[in-house]
Amino acid sequence: MNPASLAAKRYATKVFDPQRRIPDADFEQLRHVMRLAPSSVNSQPWHFIIASSDEGKAKLANAAAPLGTVMAYNHNKILHASHSVVFCAKQSIDDDYLTKLAEQEALDGRYSNPEARAQYEATRRAAATLHREIINDVPIWAGNQVYLNIGACLMAAAQLGIDALPMEGIDSDSIDKAFNLTRQGLKAHAIVCFGYASNNDFNAGVPKSRLPTADIFTDI
Repeated sequence: MNPASLAAKRYATKVFDPQRRIPDADFEQLRHVMRLAPSSVNSQPWHFIIASSDEGKAKLANAAAPLGTVMAYNHNKILHASHSVVFCAKQSIDDDYLTKLAEQEALDGRYSNPEARAQYEATRRAAATLHREIINDVPIWAGNQVYLNIGACLMAAAQLGIDALPMEGIDSDSIDKAFNLTRQGLKAHAIVCFGYASNNDFNAGVPKSRLPTADIFTDI
């Protein structure tokens, strides 16, 4: 299926079938996409909490969408999905982390010679300095990269025939506390639920609605 057809087919699943589980091989493909998704200067400022057990999903649901709160409408989505994933962003990009990235890139064979490594390291450090010291928006910058990752995962899930729901209607501060994220230098940004739609999913089959092309494209 071509990308346009995938984009037309996928939708935000509202009711998951709790009896259906994503095959391990398929979810492993999604894990690869999370790891390989693009990020600014290959900064990879993310971490993923993958809840696939009943206990893990219950812990996440109770933190992210506590019953009795305005977020409670997302509680069962987290519980009934096959896998519910918290997409987290790093809150700082320090020099040690930049060195770690460069050393991993060297191990993976990205540099043809020491000069190439020095040039790319300088480029990434310049970007980090811009966001750390001039714009002063590292958490926002990192969060933007997390959303690039989410987009890649949604399209990959559609290609695999897996239904998905990205959600921001969550108590991110409660998730941070439940999973000790602040001490790890992380912030929960969104949850994506992956699984298979229930036959009772009211959002399945509803026509997509998007603004006309003339409203959103400018060709120059």
